[in-house]
Amino acid sequence: MCLNPVKISDVGVVACRECWQCRETKVDDWVGRNIAESKTATASHVVTLTYGQDRTTGDIDHIRAAVLTYSDVQKYLKYLRADGFPVRYFVVGEYGSMKGRAHWHIILYWQGPVPDHQLRENFMEKHWPHGWSYWDKSTPEAVRYACKYLLKDAADEEQQGWGPMVSKKPPLGHEYFKRLAHEYLDAGLSPQTLMYGFPDVRRVPRTLRAKTHKQFREAAKPVQFHMTGKTAENFLQYFIDIWDEKHGDLPPRSEIIWDFLDTGATPVYDEFLYSEHRSKGPVPVAPPFEGAIVQFCEKANCYFTATAGVRLWFSIDHEGDAGWHVKIKPKSHNPYETERLWRLAGFQTHVPTVPIEL
Repeated sequence: MCLNPVKISDVGVVACRECWQCRETKVDDWVGRNIAESKTATASHVVTLTYGQDRTTGDIDHIRAAVLTYSDVQKYLKYLRADGFPVRYFVVGEYGSMKGRAHWHIILYWQGPVPDHQLRENFMEKHWPHGWSYWDKSTPEAVRYACKYLLKDAADEEQQGWGPMVSKKPPLGHEYFKRLAHEYLDAGLSPQTLMYGFPDVRRVPRTLRAKTHKQFREAAKPVQFHMTGKTAENFLQYFIDIWDEKHGDLPPRSEIIWDFLDTGATPVYDEFLYSEHRSKGPVPVAPPFEGAIVQFCEKANCYFTATAGVRLWFSIDHEGDAGWHVKIKPKSHNPYETERLWRLAGFQTHVPTVPIEL
């Protein structure tokens, strides 16, 4: 959870993306997607590319070791593909902590044959003419090691990393998540969460003090990753499409499915599932009181409910929060107007007795 959430008007609370929690979340997201990509590749390797002697000038220090130059990596991938080795990739660059020399960490996901290579030792590779190549098998630990360079201190210009640059068409892990969607389809279930994991990816609590390897293994728990952004959108849309193709109707009830279909809202009542006003907002998740009828006012471009002569409006207040209020866009200097009647989390205060006319 973000330590310094930012409140944005008309949007709500969003993550700061700068605190250590947000940065760890970012790393976990990339680790999960990389592991997912490895599950559908013919093979995968973690490769470190460094710069050696400059062959053009004869200098000991390669001129490209001073500044990260991504075109070198692009040519490396191009040469691999030209030689008949189709590959997908995840690339980060950094400057060494000892001498500040530029180098690259790449996770390669082979879509066919794999070129000749040596594991766990430096060797000269014809596709990388600038220096040494170091290859290792792609494991969850190696993937996390490569992704940790995303945690480089952005305020320290001398230690800044570069990237990630990744395969985007389709996004990393796309084929794995399609398989996951088919597993839900075969089971006749809708996904109830965007969490996913892998049987062979486990993590031991940091506080563990095990005396034997058996205790260590038994204490390891499966790691849960969370789909976000385009990955989540593609997964949900693909699941909806294949379900419709097989059954000819909507999937079984699922909060995240309805949330996705309803462009940001998760209705708990059916009359707004395919409402003509769905694109207008903000859209309420539920009525403020049980049994209240929610309607839409074209003039005010706002949802409202009228119960026992009391009219409540679903709108954004001065703090940027969406909720039910006695007035549209309540003013901060009027405590009666700004009193929260119902929050998205479910909190509810007393009901005002003064009717508000449009």
